[in-house]
Amino acid sequence: KAWLRTLLLVKSAVALKVSQKRKPAPKKTEAERHAFLLQMQKKVKAASRIARLCEVLGDATASTNTAATLLQKMVKFRLELRHHRRCARVIWVSLNKWARNSRPGISFAMHVFYLRATQIQSFWRVARRRILLMRELLNARWVRMEREMIHG
Repeated sequence: KAWLRTLLLVKSAVALKVSQKRKPAPKKTEAERHAFLLQMQKKVKAASRIARLCEVLGDATASTNTAATLLQKMVKFRLELRHHRRCARVIWVSLNKWARNSRPGISFAMHVFYLRATQIQSFWRVARRRILLMRELLNARWVRMEREMIHG
């Protein structure tokens, strides 16, 4: 646990030193410098989050392994999220091209389909709750009638 925390803090300190040594080129805009500083801030936050996680889990070796596993899952989740966003961006670009280059009816039909699908989904959510409530009431009523029949 201690070695992991030390390693993370050293890496974040080295990253900060490297960022401090590198002076922004005069061609960089204020927005680019701001983005770079935000990126460094995220790295430091991630390192401190992992260190806090190690402290919470305790000093045992198993907790260090747990922290490493959780870190792996966090990184995997972020990579999957990037992948899904990239795929969504590809779909978005192709849909925009379709809307611009094809007949106007296709994009409108897709929009109508989307609206109808969301209406069906919202209806099902409401109807499902109602059906479950009716089912519970019917079950209670049936149990009561069975008891009356048995104990008569």
